[in-house]
Amino acid sequence: MERLQQTTIKELQVGDRFYRTGDKKKTVFTVVKCPIKKTYFRTYRYFALADGELHPHPINLSTQLTFLRHA
Repeated sequence: MERLQQTTIKELQVGDRFYRTGDKKKTVFTVVKCPIKKTYFRTYRYFALADGELHPHPINLSTQLTFLRHA
């Protein structure tokens, strides 16, 4: 995959770095492996950890991302 290519979380591997396409601050995230989280409304399968944070964020499957680099 090329740098700055538009993609989704499903196409990335654990350790890949990206930012959300519409994010003005371009916060960099790293794909991490977490157990599946089921809530009343939704099931989260993909998670990403923002730089400098301790807890991963769930990422929706259809969210457009901009790939930065592999781990």
